[in-house]
Amino acid sequence: GYVNGEDHSRDDNWSLGKTSPAIDSAHSWHALSTDAIGSVRLNDPATPDSGSNDYVQLTPVSDPFVSSGTAMDWHAGYPDYTWQYTLPFGFPFFDQTYTTVTISSGGLIQFDGYSSMAWDETAIQRFPDASRITAFWDNLRTDGSDDDIFIDESIADQVTIRWDATHVTDGTDVDFSVTLYSSGEFTFHYGSDVTTSPVAGYANSDLGRAYVSVLDESQTFAANQSIEFVLRPGHVDIGALEFRGSSDDIVAPVVASTFPGEIGQQQSISALIDSIRVLFSEEVNYFDAGSFAAYELREAGANGTFGDGDDVVYQLVPKFQLGDSFVDLQIVFVQGAPAQGPLPESSMPATPVDYLPEGNYQFFIQSDLTGGVRDTAGLLIDGDGNGAAGGAYQREFEIYFLPEFSWLSLSTTINEGGNASLSGEFVDYSSATSHSIQVDWGDGTAVQVYDVPSGQKYFQIDRVYVQDSVSTPSGSYSVTASILNDLGRSSAESDPKSIVVNNVAPALSSLTAPANVNEDEVFTLSGQIVDPGLSDTHTLSIDWGDGTGLQQVVLAIGTRDFAVQHTYSGIASSLTPIDQTITVTLSDGGLPTASSSRLIRLIPANLPPSIENAVMVVLEMADNGTVVGQLINSDPDLVLPNIDSQSFTIVGGSGLGRFAIDNQGVITVANGNALDHEGTASYSLFVEVTDGHGLKDTATITINIGNVPEIESFSIDNGSAQRSVVRSITVKFDSDVTLEPDAFEIQKIGGGVFNPLFTTQLISGKTVATLTFEGHSETGGSLADGNYQLRIVGEKVVAGGTQMRTDATDDFFRLFGDSDGDRDVDGLDYGRLALAFLKSIGQQGFNSAFDFDGDGDVDGRDYGRLEQQFLKTLAE
Repeated sequence: GYVNGEDHSRDDNWSLGKTSPAIDSAHSWHALSTDAIGSVRLNDPATPDSGSNDYVQLTPVSDPFVSSGTAMDWHAGYPDYTWQYTLPFGFPFFDQTYTTVTISSGGLIQFDGYSSMAWDETAIQRFPDASRITAFWDNLRTDGSDDDIFIDESIADQVTIRWDATHVTDGTDVDFSVTLYSSGEFTFHYGSDVTTSPVAGYANSDLGRAYVSVLDESQTFAANQSIEFVLRPGHVDIGALEFRGSSDDIVAPVVASTFPGEIGQQQSISALIDSIRVLFSEEVNYFDAGSFAAYELREAGANGTFGDGDDVVYQLVPKFQLGDSFVDLQIVFVQGAPAQGPLPESSMPATPVDYLPEGNYQFFIQSDLTGGVRDTAGLLIDGDGNGAAGGAYQREFEIYFLPEFSWLSLSTTINEGGNASLSGEFVDYSSATSHSIQVDWGDGTAVQVYDVPSGQKYFQIDRVYVQDSVSTPSGSYSVTASILNDLGRSSAESDPKSIVVNNVAPALSSLTAPANVNEDEVFTLSGQIVDPGLSDTHTLSIDWGDGTGLQQVVLAIGTRDFAVQHTYSGIASSLTPIDQTITVTLSDGGLPTASSSRLIRLIPANLPPSIENAVMVVLEMADNGTVVGQLINSDPDLVLPNIDSQSFTIVGGSGLGRFAIDNQGVITVANGNALDHEGTASYSLFVEVTDGHGLKDTATITINIGNVPEIESFSIDNGSAQRSVVRSITVKFDSDVTLEPDAFEIQKIGGGVFNPLFTTQLISGKTVATLTFEGHSETGGSLADGNYQLRIVGEKVVAGGTQMRTDATDDFFRLFGDSDGDRDVDGLDYGRLALAFLKSIGQQGFNSAFDFDGDGDVDGRDYGRLEQQFLKTLAE
């Protein structure tokens, strides 16, 4: 009706209800495309369509393109050339039947003249200007090679018009056709060459209807497909308003949510509210949604009780768009607003100018037959949530203003030790007069409180971070802030701010170590560090350079000076000090680190050399250079990897001059000719050893001279000078020796070698061997005349385990009658024979040298043998 002289009848709810016979039963072609309020025509899925026929496009299907028909020799070099064609039957199209059509080279089939058939970029906008059908209206020509327009009337009750054309712009070949059926239906056919963007569809200018195919202006057109357009019963509703619901809908709509959400949740709100949005579970009735009487908002007043005289009722102006499932309710803050109905236009504010004050509120949505909100099927909202349509929607909430941040900004990146700036602004619509900012800086420190000057809403807080954020999981600190007013109300920033505090690498400002350090001496390495990170934990990694591994020293937080003691032990000996590098790496747990080195001179500890007294043995007459023995030296500094040197000197003793020593402690013979066991059986040496550092030790070395068996004498026939007979040889050794059976060899010069028999006896500790020649002699046991050599084999003569040094030889001869050993038998020898002739053993003058046959006398046989020898000589 009318309110204040204005017509408000548009909120009268005369919509169709579900199952109405007017649904989907109107004349399809004469109905407007939209209803009285602009709703498009919608098909009720629960109501069978019963309206007059309407064209329906079916889903495209794959269909090989058929090139059929008679060439019409319709050639044109542009898309606007037309030809008249008489159909083989009357073609019903919408409310008229046509027997002739106009066909254009650009792809049009038009039913009412030639108007608006020219192709240009506005073709899609001009398409509804005439009654026509096109499968492919584009910038085409039909004068190219094999180009033409073909007509196929070979099948009854249908005709196919086919284009084999060329696109004017890019020269591509285009194949398509349209089949018209006597029933008024038609089909589009497409070949493989349809890759441009044409206009496709149908239009009727009398009824103001136009339809473009879903493939219209597609760059990927329906190649090798067909699209049918068939006539089916329509779904337009009878009446001014289209039914927008479903007749099988039995579920009542509900209020799904509100904005602010605290209204629907009946909670306190701290926000400026100048409107309320109600979101329904589905689209609601257009008229109900926009009804002023459907909604109510009141404040309880000073006494806090709803429904009495001090309530304050606010005017709500609904704003609803067709098709939406929500309504926006603008709150009007105008004095003297009418209790019901809309405000006059002159009283409506252009923009919201106020907001709801603090208080207790009640929000109400009506849900009854006289003023409820319904869905598009006509079902009232289920306001009370009991599962059935009907029941008012009522919610109570409190507006309780909290101080809130308008914006908050924090430095995104700083270096540790630098200033971070937190700035922002806040609003507070309560009666509070003072405020403070509480900040958790995210670094583990206590929450800090900063007062904001009275009347000021902007603030800036500077903070120094003394610890970097590198070790946190996110690599940053999460800073949260809240604001508190003097009414005890507070709120926190919902989105924590993040700040990256970069680690600043620490530095070693000084590093001190002594210049010289002795092994096993305790010394101190000291230094100082610089780091703006006051809360950093610093670790010194010290490489002392002695292979002991890194020493980790963790400094107390805040410590800047350090002193670390160390002792070098077990250092390899060296003749010179060792240059040792100490490297210190400083870390605060991040990267990079700082390093510094110092060079010291390490003096390794030296142990004195030690040699032991010893007794050694060497054989007499040893060759010069013969090794006597090795001193026992226990200096550990000579064992690798130690480095030391030693020198040995013979400083005294009875053996001085007879022996030598090298720097390895090896004693050798220096004067072997002076070593005679029989003369001196033992010598002493005083030996001194000195290492590379000058430390000494001495030892006494006793050297015993070992005896070597030697020949003391040879004698022929008990030492006689005669060589007339040689019946035995006596060999005297200088010691008690052991003789092997073949220790003696006798060789006759120019003859053979034999081993004589021998006997031994020990006389005064010396072995005397007597050699005889049985089996190798003449009559009387004497060797035959001739030159001989006696060889004593040295290796077969042993005394105390020592062999003779070399073989010993003695040359001798035998010449019967040579009584004086001068290698001849002369007159002297003859005279001596005369003196001994006819003498026997025991008689004065007997001379065994002339007893040739060894029978104990010198008789005629002996005399005769001498005569044979007279004047003979024996060459050497």
